[in-house]
Amino acid sequence: PALQGAQLVECNGGNGGSRSDFIKILFNMQEKWAFNEDYLKNLKQIAATHGMDSAVFESCMNNKDLETKILNSRQEASDKLRITSTPSFFVNGVQIKTAPTIEAVREAINAAVDTAK
Repeated sequence: PALQGAQLVECNGGNGGSRSDFIKILFNMQEKWAFNEDYLKNLKQIAATHGMDSAVFESCMNNKDLETKILNSRQEASDKLRITSTPSFFVNGVQIKTAPTIEAVREAINAAVDTAK
């Protein structure tokens, strides 16, 4: 489901809304599609509600080049950056390995500033 959700985000860019807005929609509706056997049907309904017609949705879901691009990006993040979960946060090239609380981010920023001095 996550792969098809990512594909939908990439394909939805031409439908008038912003990419980040559509990502928010998918996260807000995650219970409806991400953990459901009918995830494709539910993604299609979400897409239709936000202006994507059925043919565009089907074309998007069957786009093997886009699928490969997304999977390669994921693999590169895993191999080069050692990302094992999302979200993952970096400050000045250093990954925050603890829970991404405001305190952890503040500590990482302070450490980066101290290193830059």
